[in-house]
Amino acid sequence: MPRLTRRGISRRIRRVSQGAGLWLRDNTGPKGAFTLVITNDPDHGTTEDYARVFGELTRLGLKVTTSVFCTLEDDSSDLARHCHAGETESLADPAFRDLMLELHDQGHEIAFHGYSQVSNTRERFVEGLEIFREALGHYPFTYVEHGGNPRKHPSDGCKRETLAMEGLNPESSYYVWDIIKDKVGCVWAWHDLLDDDYGVKQVEDLFYQCDGVLLFRRARMHYLDRVIRDVAREGGVFSGYTHFGYEGYRKAPEYRFENWTGRHLKPAVEGLERILRRHDVTSLTVQELVRTAVASQEGEGR
Repeated sequence: MPRLTRRGISRRIRRVSQGAGLWLRDNTGPKGAFTLVITNDPDHGTTEDYARVFGELTRLGLKVTTSVFCTLEDDSSDLARHCHAGETESLADPAFRDLMLELHDQGHEIAFHGYSQVSNTRERFVEGLEIFREALGHYPFTYVEHGGNPRKHPSDGCKRETLAMEGLNPESSYYVWDIIKDKVGCVWAWHDLLDDDYGVKQVEDLFYQCDGVLLFRRARMHYLDRVIRDVAREGGVFSGYTHFGYEGYRKAPEYRFENWTGRHLKPAVEGLERILRRHDVTSLTVQELVRTAVASQEGEGR
């Protein structure tokens, strides 16, 4: 993978919305330009809620990297209790799978979140990748780990195949690092969140390599309101992370980009509309961000 550089992604691009979407403008003042990457984890996500959220995002011309489970299991662990069948949906649900295929065709990126929400052996991990390939027509470019943070959560709430647990241990039945290196293009692991980091980020600040594998960092989505002016002024990249189905965040204006269900969807959408009016936003998936940066790097090398 060629080295990523700042110039590769910071150029100013006008984003034209998809389908019947409308490009929103506000010509009352100077515009900043930045790149917005939205990633969504599937915990607590349902087809009904996702159809509403993605309908609005597609109308605005915004793309998302949204990850999926292949199925849901119940092993009586904290992981199984955290999200479970009935309030979280997966590729095993025909309607949800059809929606993911539709979103894929619209230009959103579907990422891998694991075979299921509980700890999965390497055999199950491989099975999940094959289920993903059969459903989407290709292996995932992006893999987003699921499971608790072993520095904060009990082991029963942490998936054992994650890199912070046993995923890097060749002696473990949960070893998956070799599979990742062979099948996946980019990984979010080690709970690499930019918590309390409000500095402007460029591509080279978000991506790093480990043993030839590309990994990325992201910030909680509600940080966007705090950093938007600086990011737009400096032509930065905001890599945001949220759960479209999660209802645990406090219902307050500062968390509008964390609450997407029911009546809380409207404030979130209005906030995004305001950003699009005031700034030139390039909306990219994780895969597009990587490939755009790599292409720019290769172009500069000619």
